[in-house]
Amino acid sequence: MGVRMVATLGPSVRLVVLQFLVPEHLVPAVVPPKGLDKSPSATLLPSSGVEVLKSHSGVYLLHLFDGICPGDGQGSYELVDAWFTPAPRHFGKSAIRYVLCHKEHVKPDELFPGFVAKRDELIDSLVNLADDNLWAVQGHLNPYFDKDGRPSNHKVLMLGCAGRMPTIDSAGNTIKVYRDGRDVDNRGLGPKVPMRDKAPQLNVAGNEIVLTTPVQKEVPVA
Repeated sequence: MGVRMVATLGPSVRLVVLQFLVPEHLVPAVVPPKGLDKSPSATLLPSSGVEVLKSHSGVYLLHLFDGICPGDGQGSYELVDAWFTPAPRHFGKSAIRYVLCHKEHVKPDELFPGFVAKRDELIDSLVNLADDNLWAVQGHLNPYFDKDGRPSNHKVLMLGCAGRMPTIDSAGNTIKVYRDGRDVDNRGLGPKVPMRDKAPQLNVAGNEIVLTTPVQKEVPVA
């Protein structure tokens, strides 16, 4: 199992933002369009900062979300906003953004009532996007800007997710693949396992986000 550290979490990483690029018809119904009350600094793509993860395809994301925002409320981050907007550079697609804030910086009285009323449903929509698909993920650590537009000493971890690969078929069944791949004659090797089980994963280990990549078994050449 290969392991690579992506980012260290903590109060200085004020926000973790996951942005998914999907066809317009796949935007979850519960996610609202971006409103005029959103921050003007909420741009679609990272404009500055340090790349912490080069684009890595076929990544499973559910364990990342479970690690930083588990259902028992014991995680370090909380979902504080979600919205979608058309992606101008990608015809027919939309960008869905979920914003998670470190608990030390969450101000409940500043959350929009409409968001609070639907937060559980929005969390479910994020879980579904993370569990039902694999993604090409790229990560940047960007500066966090205060309300006056000036940069602070805090950071934003931005994870851009595109290149969707479904892990379930149109009938809702889990897609399975051969555990050990295929041989030179294209014959399946080993039992079939869920595709997500063989995928690289973003996980949380302690206070670090890590990318774990399963070691692929070498296929003998006849």
